[in-house]
Amino acid sequence: MYELKDIVNRALKNCQNKQNKKIFLLFVILGLTSPEINQEQDLNLGRGGVESVVRKVRKEIKRLFAIS
Repeated sequence: MYELKDIVNRALKNCQNKQNKKIFLLFVILGLTSPEINQEQDLNLGRGGVESVVRKVRKEIKRLFAIS
């Protein structure tokens, strides 16, 4: 069973260009902020849980969108 952050990292590496990465990251954020998800029970998040994935996604978005 993979941790969510490993899946996100692997998917980002497989994205062919910046546009694909942006779209993927937006879907990740929508998924993590969805009220239907009981984040602790429905996802295998491993250590750090949602917070570590959200930090990684935010960092990647800032880099891709050149947000300072």
